[in-house]
Amino acid sequence: MNILAKVFGKSAAMKLNEVPISATTTEHRTLMIAEDLLVQLGEKVRKSPCYGMQFDESTDLTNRAQQICFIRYVDYDRLRMTEEFLFCGDVLDCLTHNGIAIEKCSHITTDGTASMVGIRNGEVVRLKDYAPNCKSSHCALHRQNLALKHLPSEYDLDAVMKKCIIIINDIKSKAKKSRMFHDFCDGMAIKRSCVEETLSTKEGSSWLLARMWLTACILFHAREWVAKLSYLCDIFTKLNVLNLSLQGPGQDVFTSNDKIEAFKLKISGWKKRVERRDFSDFDELGQVIAESKDEVIDDKMMIVVSKHLTVLQQNFNKYCPPENEEKKNSWIRTPVPYFKLERQQSAHSRKTHTDRSPL
Repeated sequence: MNILAKVFGKSAAMKLNEVPISATTTEHRTLMIAEDLLVQLGEKVRKSPCYGMQFDESTDLTNRAQQICFIRYVDYDRLRMTEEFLFCGDVLDCLTHNGIAIEKCSHITTDGTASMVGIRNGEVVRLKDYAPNCKSSHCALHRQNLALKHLPSEYDLDAVMKKCIIIINDIKSKAKKSRMFHDFCDGMAIKRSCVEETLSTKEGSSWLLARMWLTACILFHAREWVAKLSYLCDIFTKLNVLNLSLQGPGQDVFTSNDKIEAFKLKISGWKKRVERRDFSDFDELGQVIAESKDEVIDDKMMIVVSKHLTVLQQNFNKYCPPENEEKKNSWIRTPVPYFKLERQQSAHSRKTHTDRSPL
């Protein structure tokens, strides 16, 4: 419309804008644009010497399983690595239909499910029959999610999380409840994310009791329960930061593993400071403990947090171990020192051979 307005004037653009377009015409244009984009993408991938793919399985509006594929390839037009959404459907059919050589596939990343990595009928096995040199790996994001899934039940962290989810779902179950709670919090001028102050007031308690949230009021009046909830808020905030840093274009196995290894070291540091009863790394928990001034809660939270950090560290070591393949390919990270060392070793071997040579 902007181009039409500049060429023929605004009046012509307004007249054309008034012409109704049927749903069939819109659908036809959308399909044509999608087909053209897929053809352009296929041409760029065919020029690339190799490419990598990432698979995930999702469901559409009709609850049918759909396989989603993203592709990373060398874009010679832009002279850089590019990531694009390739297709949603069967892998081999799409690659064959667009003339993309399966043999060029160098790496596959999956979520580790049986349908993907099964030794007989897995998608990875099917592709490796056509591309024997292709390698596969488990998605770093999925491994991180597996590591943080377990919450120790012996210290009620799992129970606190479930209760919190019930309260949140009850608030968000209907738009009216969510809107009333939002307006109520704005009216109370709450600046902190914690709703303890809201529930401790008379108006807040009566508002919740009127909607049968007596359990929520009792829980938020319990200091120990609030302390555990505050710790969960803090630790999941840190985990969300890690999760977001692992997303986005341009990620590779080296940067992802470095971020996960750095997070493991952070867990060790947090655990050492918590064992000294130093909760400065957890803002919400530290504020709750400072306000409570209760040594019993301080001692209990020291045990709870220390135990959970130990379990979290064990899970990260289990699902995100140091990659042996990364050590083999460490020259990719720092190629100059590697080749210097290789030349020094080669020169040293030649010198040794010369010294040992007969006169």
